[in-house]
Amino acid sequence: MSRSISAAIFAVIFVGCANDGPSVNSCIDETCMIICEDRECGSSAYNSDYSCGTCDDDWSCIGFKCIPPGTDANVYFDGSVPDSGERDTGDQTDTNEDPGTSDAGQDASADVTSTDSTETDNVTTDTAADSGCIPKCGDQECGLDPLCGVSCGECEGRDKCVGTKCECEPYPDRVCGDNGCGGSFGACPNDGQVCVAGKCIDQASDAMVKIDGGTFTMGCGISISNANCQVDEKPEHSVTLSAFYIDKTEVTQMQFQKCIDAGECDKPTCGFESGTNANKPVVCVSWRDASKFCEWMSKRLPTEAEWEFAARGKVAGALYPWGTAEPSCEYAIMYDGNKDGCGTGKTANVCSRSPKGDSPFGLCDMAGNVKEWVADYYQADYYKSSPLEDPKGPSFGTNHLVRGGGYSHDPLGGAASVDLRSVNRELIVIDSGLDGEIGFRCAR
Repeated sequence: MSRSISAAIFAVIFVGCANDGPSVNSCIDETCMIICEDRECGSSAYNSDYSCGTCDDDWSCIGFKCIPPGTDANVYFDGSVPDSGERDTGDQTDTNEDPGTSDAGQDASADVTSTDSTETDNVTTDTAADSGCIPKCGDQECGLDPLCGVSCGECEGRDKCVGTKCECEPYPDRVCGDNGCGGSFGACPNDGQVCVAGKCIDQASDAMVKIDGGTFTMGCGISISNANCQVDEKPEHSVTLSAFYIDKTEVTQMQFQKCIDAGECDKPTCGFESGTNANKPVVCVSWRDASKFCEWMSKRLPTEAEWEFAARGKVAGALYPWGTAEPSCEYAIMYDGNKDGCGTGKTANVCSRSPKGDSPFGLCDMAGNVKEWVADYYQADYYKSSPLEDPKGPSFGTNHLVRGGGYSHDPLGGAASVDLRSVNRELIVIDSGLDGEIGFRCAR
């Protein structure tokens, strides 16, 4: 077998500059250009009308290289098939000593995998081989490559293409809190203020309630009478928490609309009409979308321990946020024994049962109205090994959980009094974001 060696000859770099038509070095705008570089066959990258050579007999031109018949192109360019004398280079055998035509030069084109698709560095294009141009992206992360004008990649999330690199673009018009790029704009300079959605507001605002640190009894056990304890609520154990802030109400549709308007949140796929239901809790929000909203507000989802402490406080024997009295529509938006939502069949405006149904810290709807996402992964026996101070849940998992019960009857969960207990833990196996009874509140 033999092949044409014209490409190998033309690839040699000469000192002179030929001016009488295409050659190894050609004057273009008074500049000497290498017409073929290390191409053995096919068209030139600089002039598609100029051929860098053809392959003889049944050798194939793939990725501007001549390869033997029956050879897998991927294997060949990977270097697994050595150039071991099967290719007859004629009288010009020593031309391979030139860097421009050596096997090393062939290896440099190892990204070429087929005649229909060429992958070079970060970019893949189905037309590169056909057009005769191999993109050169190098360590370029985005933007167009300088040789062929082909995209070297797209930036994701908050990342924007700056020059040739993807750089995170911080939240605009913020002076404090999360910057959207894994960092922070810092705290508010005034001790009497807190950061909300990147703005410093007076701490006196009732948007959040401060929960001073303390020790309480978490879980279900003998300290609570008639608790109907479930397996995953045991054992009852002592937990100490640092001080934190938590929203007084469940996040409303009006609040969530602001995040949508800012382009940071997606509109919920169901149960959302911010104009007519502005003060109703937002529902049909996935755990991920709830977390995203809290981050946008320079907040976070509360841990399971924080949520339970905020719901029951330090009151011994308290099974519900309001105390020990059996649940009723006086205290919560719930299934009333005949119909969901205390006869309405739906959620109600937040704090509609305040102050009678409030928790010891003055928080609304910690039982009923909507179930609420917490930050933790779910683990049935987590209480057996959870830390005694500031537990944050298992370090990994596949499912999250909700607390507090909702407005409707759960045929699998038994009586509403079971779901509304402050100790109740409910596993969400499939987080589709389509549940009209799940909402959330944020913490800091």
